[in-house]
Amino acid sequence: MLVSAWLIARTAHGQSLAVDELTYYGRVVHKSGQLVHYEPFQLEYLLAPYNGHLVLGGRLVYEAIFATVGADYGVLLAVHIVGLLLCVGLAFELMRRWVGPLAALPPCVLLLFLGFASETLLWPFNLHSTYALALSLAAVLALQRESRGGDVAACALLAASVATLEIGLAFAAGIGVWLLSGERRLHRIWIVAVPVVLYAGWWVWADHFDQSEASLANLTLVPKTIFDALASTMGALTGTDPVMPTSYTTAITWFGRGIGILAATALAVRLWRRPAPRLIWALLTALAVYWIFLAAAERGPEAGRYLFVSALLTVLVGTYALRSPPSGRLTAAIAIVAVIALPPNIEQLTLDRSEDTIHREAPISRTEFAMLELAEDHVDPRYRVNLDHKVAQIGGGLFIGLSARAYLDAAAHNGSLGYSLDQVRSQAPDIRRIADAALIGALGVTLRPSPPKQRDGCGFHSPPPGASGVEFDVSTGATSIRSHSRAAIPLGLRRFGDDSSSVVAGELRPHAWMVLRIPRDSATDPWHAVVEDPVEVCSGD
Repeated sequence: MLVSAWLIARTAHGQSLAVDELTYYGRVVHKSGQLVHYEPFQLEYLLAPYNGHLVLGGRLVYEAIFATVGADYGVLLAVHIVGLLLCVGLAFELMRRWVGPLAALPPCVLLLFLGFASETLLWPFNLHSTYALALSLAAVLALQRESRGGDVAACALLAASVATLEIGLAFAAGIGVWLLSGERRLHRIWIVAVPVVLYAGWWVWADHFDQSEASLANLTLVPKTIFDALASTMGALTGTDPVMPTSYTTAITWFGRGIGILAATALAVRLWRRPAPRLIWALLTALAVYWIFLAAAERGPEAGRYLFVSALLTVLVGTYALRSPPSGRLTAAIAIVAVIALPPNIEQLTLDRSEDTIHREAPISRTEFAMLELAEDHVDPRYRVNLDHKVAQIGGGLFIGLSARAYLDAAAHNGSLGYSLDQVRSQAPDIRRIADAALIGALGVTLRPSPPKQRDGCGFHSPPPGASGVEFDVSTGATSIRSHSRAAIPLGLRRFGDDSSSVVAGELRPHAWMVLRIPRDSATDPWHAVVEDPVEVCSGD
């Protein structure tokens, strides 16, 4: 566990709040097609769905971290790693009770380094999955106490799991099967009824957010989803599935499909020939319902964010399908499979991820946020970098954008996500060009026609012989510019970017005076204008 925690922390170093996490940072929710910004700790925000999910548990974790240490990504990652270790530790305890520690150890070690599920292992936002899974596994252990206190604890744990992600509902279905197959049957069904009823009440209330992604029409995908899920899971557990470049998604192979078919056949034969423990039916039900949920939401089970849950439940089902305890030869065979699968999984876990969405977006988002902070006194509260076409044209714009107001409010409450200006200046040229585009948009830099009048203090700028354009400094405030070209020409601006990386701020009309207005901010870096043809430039409007 310690080695896994160290390796995950080392591999995830350099990440920042990105993609879906930004909605938690900015406290924004999609409500009937609109992006709504909430104040801290509003109950509607905490209960609001995210992509149709009840994520109360995850939001509370993020809010607690924001309230105590701010937007510290290291703390978020540590909390997430604890959830991963809890999942594997609880799974080990369940398996140890059935097959003993020697047979339970190899698959649990493999789960700790399951690189084919690296999206789950490396991205703290997946703490929804890990903690929902850990809470559900703890509920199963509590039920095995066969006591009133254990039943109450199981109900509470299951309710907390359901409030974190629908993995809890899958376990509720499995535990329901387990309870109904026991002696007391309906006397204990309240353990799952309470969480399910609470979830149903929330689901009715959340309907006005119009976010549901699940559809009954997608249930036709259930057979294919289950087959693909089994194939990708077995491929991950054996270390044989390739991962698509710059993504966290595995490619399903015929080898994985073959292993999946063999495993399913062996399980069916085992269940047919000999009585199985009641718990195996609960685990099978939970696994099947989890995959049905993926089909209903039209999610590919081969994605890394789903593989960890699938793999852990598959390992549990396989373990409970064994004799208790397995023979020495079978235990050795389990260990050999885990040892063979471990190196390719560790390789996938430690691959260079600089081009994936999470790592690629971090420097872009932090640069854009720095520009929002720089333009704080002038930016339109409704301005969103991801909707700025100038930023999008050069590779910027966040996957999930926050309005200027949402970001600046969050920065005041939770701490800044933006780079310092020195860090912006040290970025690669393409990132610094994005900084210029975002700042132009945030400041609302304009280039507009100006009425004819006498102007003083003017200078003439013309491209040197053989040059494709001319560059000159412009000050903040108003600058009058007249093109001497016969056609409209673009006016480029740059501040943090290189000589050849200006951003088009507008067009200069032929032989017409235009006024460029740049609001003043706290940065000392000068603005530079770039044009293709001769221009006359005067200070003021």
